Amino acid sequence: GVGAGAGGEFSFQDYLAHPERYRSNFHEKVAPYASAIMNCIYWESRFPRLLTTAQLQHLHVKRNLRLLALGDVSADVAGSFEFMDRCTHIDDPFFLVDPATARSHHDMNGEGVLVCSVDNLPAELPRESSTHFGRGLVPLIRGLAFSDGTAAKGADGGEGSDLPAAVQPAVITSQGRLTPRFAYIADLRRSAAEGKKKVLVLGSGFVAKPVVDYLCRAGDVRVTVGSNMGEEARRLAAGHPNAAHADLSVTDRAQMAAAVAAHDVVVSLVPAPFHAGIAELCIEHGKHMVTASYVSPEMRALEGRARAAGVMILNEIGLDPGIDHCSAMKIIDEVKASGGRVRSFVSYCGGLPAPEASDNPLGYKFSWSPRGVLTAGLNAAVFRRDGRRHSVASGELFDNVQLVDVPYAGFALEGLPNRDSIPYADLYGIPDVDTMYRGTLRYRGFSALMTHLTRIGLFDPSPADALSSAAAARVSWPQLVAAKLGGAGAEAGDARRLVHSLLSSSSSSGEEGVASVLRFMEWLGLFDPARAAAPAGSYLDSICALMSERMAYAPGERDMVLLHHDIVVERKDGGRERRLSTLVDYADTTSHVLPAMRQHRVVGNSAGDGYSAMARTVGLPAAIATEMILRGSESSGVVRPGVHVPVAQDIYDPLLAKLADEGVAFKETTEPIF
Repeated sequence: GVGAGAGGEFSFQDYLAHPERYRSNFHEKVAPYASAIMNCIYWESRFPRLLTTAQLQHLHVKRNLRLLALGDVSADVAGSFEFMDRCTHIDDPFFLVDPATARSHHDMNGEGVLVCSVDNLPAELPRESSTHFGRGLVPLIRGLAFSDGTAAKGADGGEGSDLPAAVQPAVITSQGRLTPRFAYIADLRRSAAEGKKKVLVLGSGFVAKPVVDYLCRAGDVRVTVGSNMGEEARRLAAGHPNAAHADLSVTDRAQMAAAVAAHDVVVSLVPAPFHAGIAELCIEHGKHMVTASYVSPEMRALEGRARAAGVMILNEIGLDPGIDHCSAMKIIDEVKASGGRVRSFVSYCGGLPAPEASDNPLGYKFSWSPRGVLTAGLNAAVFRRDGRRHSVASGELFDNVQLVDVPYAGFALEGLPNRDSIPYADLYGIPDVDTMYRGTLRYRGFSALMTHLTRIGLFDPSPADALSSAAAARVSWPQLVAAKLGGAGAEAGDARRLVHSLLSSSSSSGEEGVASVLRFMEWLGLFDPARAAAPAGSYLDSICALMSERMAYAPGERDMVLLHHDIVVERKDGGRERRLSTLVDYADTTSHVLPAMRQHRVVGNSAGDGYSAMARTVGLPAAIATEMILRGSESSGVVRPGVHVPVAQDIYDPLLAKLADEGVAFKETTEPIF
């Protein structure tokens, strides 16, 4: 059930020494053909699982799952068989796991794989065995009853013991201490405690839960959630016996230094401006660090110190940036290894509502503040196309939209340039590439609406007296729109006419385009005299409040992540082809409700909660990278001193493989170019 290691062949001794080099192929070679499995294999968290929850679900989706029952004698919770999430009892020996949802239940008439894992099963003996045992025990009871259990002399069965001879070897403790025969237990406890890897997760935001859940699967890892929001940190650690929470403030350097020093790896999920300061503490104390944020100039300046200290600081290991780097470099390195070269690199990524949830005119929904999305139009952008450098000025981003096709015909998408794409040509080792473009995905029509709302002035961040918290009275949205376009004397009833007049004179999208803006504004409530604007200080912040209310995810709705690479390759023989790599990941509808969406919980964690797609695809890469660093320190695998992003093969190869085991996998295709 274990696949070959790095050398292509299986070596049992190498497997025991370096299990991280191996992957289980049980889901390919055994599970599709087995109706019942009896698992008796000892398992430790450093070894690959025989069958993960994601693999069980994949077999079910592919209609290739015959498994009816699992008997797990090893009783390793979330161990060899990850979906065996608890032990059963003699009086309640079974439960079912629904492979479609990975949720367990006790409806014996329902769907699922029957699981039996009674951890004290040896106590359930046949009547004959119980009778025999009882007959042997009865003669010993009197001696046990009258023995002085507190006597030190002979308490462990040595000379002078008043215990029956048959009992003497079984005495484990006496006078609060382990007896000499069982003194080894203290050594086992000590070595187990010393052998635990310690991870400090800083922050309790939407990404933290998938990180904590993943890392806590390993029995030899202890996680501390550090946050200045104590209740959130406590909630994240709850349910994990190997997790704790601590009240920490990233602005308290002495407190942070002590916390960093007590752990092996620090995962920083706090706001990006704090990362460099945390990295300095990690360097001082010789601790590795992981973050999903972009490498800042301050972080880059720590390269020499980190390298000298033997400390690895791995940045940009989320979704975008993160998974995009890994999947891009996999293809680029494959092309180079075959003697080819990359002529064009185009990549898009976006977090969107799932198609069935994209039911408002903008085709977008928010699970946190809309401010970042609404102000994206103020960003400038630079990219290279057909050998020429193109620049997009601040405020013109929504006017530079591209239609995007992916290998799934059901998606109607558009893309916007994402800041400066040019440096990625050097980062990816393709400095002479003709086209280098990184963009953000949205559903078609998004940019046109955002362009018009920007022209109207609804995203103006400057203070507005009427929206001040000290204003004498709250004003309605039609009053605000009319005042923005027509001046102080404009009436609320003029709002629609003023918008129509402005857009008709400045829009190139025609009457239908203007009508679509009016419909969206009507839907949002901007023409409703009964809808008062929140006194948030500016038009931008007030419309953020309105969109948070009107465009939130409803109970049961899914979000979606879509990442797509379109890479044109010139082969060694001079021919050209297009390499496409696409990831689509959805939230889980079976356990995903509105509070879960707002807290970004994950599919398939031990508590049965669901993750949003965004939390899952940002959190899992950071967690897997942390695990790789923890294991790498033992086998000289992934630890690379210095400031890094995940573009090296010894980082991206195992990370992509582990993501695939979690169900986060790319569809890759190749198309000839004639």
